[in-house]
Amino acid sequence: LRTEFFHKSLNVFTAALRAWFDIEEWRRSDRKYKWTLAELAKVPIKWYGGTDLSKLYDLTAACLFGHYNGVDILIPHCWFPQAAAVAKANEDGIPLFGWKDDGWLDMCNDAVLNHSDVVRWYKAKRKAGFQFRRIGHDRKFCREYYLGMKKAHFPIRDQPQLFTVKSEGFRYLEASAKRGTLYYLHAEPMEYCVQNVKAMEKADDMIMYEKISPSQRIDVFDAAVFAACSYLKDMEQVQQTGWFDDAPAKGDSDE
Repeated sequence: LRTEFFHKSLNVFTAALRAWFDIEEWRRSDRKYKWTLAELAKVPIKWYGGTDLSKLYDLTAACLFGHYNGVDILIPHCWFPQAAAVAKANEDGIPLFGWKDDGWLDMCNDAVLNHSDVVRWYKAKRKAGFQFRRIGHDRKFCREYYLGMKKAHFPIRDQPQLFTVKSEGFRYLEASAKRGTLYYLHAEPMEYCVQNVKAMEKADDMIMYEKISPSQRIDVFDAAVFAACSYLKDMEQVQQTGWFDDAPAKGDSDE
């Protein structure tokens, strides 16, 4: 019991003291909305994507971002290799199998995630009715995923994960949660990762963030930040050039 107390109870308490976000603030905002995936697929929203593929042998995450009637909507999903799932769930206290039962996580049979699983998820969302405007990708993480998304005709754009860029997406989600205009479909993986975020303010209120401890994960939140950055980048370019909503994104390198 002493070991369990230090590993779980004390770690949770310590993490809460060091966490940047007040998770109850996020929950209050999320509880205000009740849209289902099926309902959101029918709404004329331009969706933006972000994917964290930095470690394909660990938790991998993707997130869709959409803005509708003043509400910022996040739709997360994650993947984890089956071979390491039991050990990591016990050692690091990640409720992977609960997420799988709730439909927020898929498990692959290999020791490393196949990038095509992520591409198939995006294709399934498109088939369900989600219209994609832009999907950001850092080229240094899994070139095969990038090529697979291009082959599937997704509007994927090069978007380096620099903290100076991600700070804007971080601040946007932070403000949306405080306003009560953030909805993430009550997804437990999002709440888990948000609680594990530790951040530091740099010059000009820029934010550099990381996970509180090595045994925790923030991948789902990171994917949400990445998706929000795609939205903000596209919104800025639309205002500067006066494009129509259905015009293809410009000014980005596809190479």
